[in-house]
Amino acid sequence: MKIFFRYVLIILVAVLIARFTVLWVLRPSERAWLSPTYWETMGKVGHVMRIVNAYYVDADKADFDTLSLDALNQMLGGLDRYSDYLDSDEFSDFEVTADQRYAGIGVEIERLNRRITVSDVFEGSPAEEVGFLEGDQIVAVGEEDMREAGLEEIVELLRGPEGSTTALTLFRPATNESFELEVERRHIEYPTVRDIELTKDAIGYFRLSQFSRRSAEEVAQALDDLEARGMKGLILDMRNNPGGTLPASIAIAGEFLEPDTVVISTRGRSESDVSYELTGEGAANRTFPVVILINDFSASASEIVSGALQDLKRAIIVGEESVGKGSVQSIIYLADQEAVRLTTARYYLPSGRTIHEVGVKPDIEVPVTAEERLRLFGQRAFRDLTDDEFKERFGVMRTPDVQRDVAEDVLRGIFAFENRKGS
Repeated sequence: MKIFFRYVLIILVAVLIARFTVLWVLRPSERAWLSPTYWETMGKVGHVMRIVNAYYVDADKADFDTLSLDALNQMLGGLDRYSDYLDSDEFSDFEVTADQRYAGIGVEIERLNRRITVSDVFEGSPAEEVGFLEGDQIVAVGEEDMREAGLEEIVELLRGPEGSTTALTLFRPATNESFELEVERRHIEYPTVRDIELTKDAIGYFRLSQFSRRSAEEVAQALDDLEARGMKGLILDMRNNPGGTLPASIAIAGEFLEPDTVVISTRGRSESDVSYELTGEGAANRTFPVVILINDFSASASEIVSGALQDLKRAIIVGEESVGKGSVQSIIYLADQEAVRLTTARYYLPSGRTIHEVGVKPDIEVPVTAEERLRLFGQRAFRDLTDDEFKERFGVMRTPDVQRDVAEDVLRGIFAFENRKGS
């Protein structure tokens, strides 16, 4: 019997050793279980939490749930500005944005010159139906003054149960008037490709507002449409584009590159942790000239596309230096619909240069002031008016979009050179 138990003990020990060996090799995050330092640190953190919970003067702030949430936010937020802890509500918002669906009013907002400004009104949305215009400034939501509020706070107030309504106080700089609108929240499926145009000299144009799961399909469709109408060159406007999913950026870059072209590489903590993102077998490799517009709000995926096409000499970049968000965030799922968003690698462009904290520098720099940008947002809602109609309606000349004007001049120069070379 003693021999039997001895064999059982040996087997159990062997199983435990094998399990810890597998964890050590395959799951680096589990290696901490074998580290004395980990247990000492966890003991210290737990001891301090118990002290705070027992003695802090405000008991509502000292329950274990609140303390652990604060600790997680501080721990991840202290790493960099892109790593954070997503509770169940924040994780739900993250998935909603990635899927391009939510229950809201159908606008995009930005903070410009300390003003919460409507930068886009989605076609067919509740906001469009009640009269929102690009350039409108949100002053209040219900009874709450929003002039000093953060973007996330306002977005949270604008979203809500489908069919519910909210009242907003707006200021419209174009007419210098304040007014209130009541708008219903509905499920919104919003496009990321906007304002598709073809000029009389065959220059195609569209805005890409972000990179979501359907963006590549939308871009391909817009390009097919413009080419069918006779487009000879493209202006891809990614100003104010905050980025989005990496697969969308690779697929969109592939519209202008050959298959199996390296668009970006990612490098993690170790030297061996390197991966390459290549265009797929179905890369379109469209050959018309491309000019990309970026500014100091263009980030992440928009920097990947503009930087890679610049490196590969496939596009000319016009505008202002981009944000410099060149790091990879991985979503690590936890229990109860929560997650950790953690920076796990950095991006490197085909030339080997990094975007991180550097950004993409335009080939042709064209600066724009905050006031000019604000006026351009306001004018976007009246883009169908001629210059004379605009002046008659508002009493001022339309503010020129100098960055787009330069991009059009670049393409006209390319057309002239190609015509001369062809003759």
